[in-house]
Amino acid sequence: MKLVSADDFEVFDSKVEKMEVYALDKLTETVQVCKHVKCPAVFGVTGHTP
Repeated sequence: MKLVSADDFEVFDSKVEKMEVYALDKLTETVQVCKHVKCPAVFGVTGHTP
């Protein structure tokens, strides 16, 4: 299983410059070994309007 982090995304602004991506929320559930969880992820970006 692959964990998703802010490093997995590339977002570019209106000037075609790479924007900084960061997580706005963290997983607050405990996941047991060999189990998984599906949940939404929320990310923010900084820079010019995309």
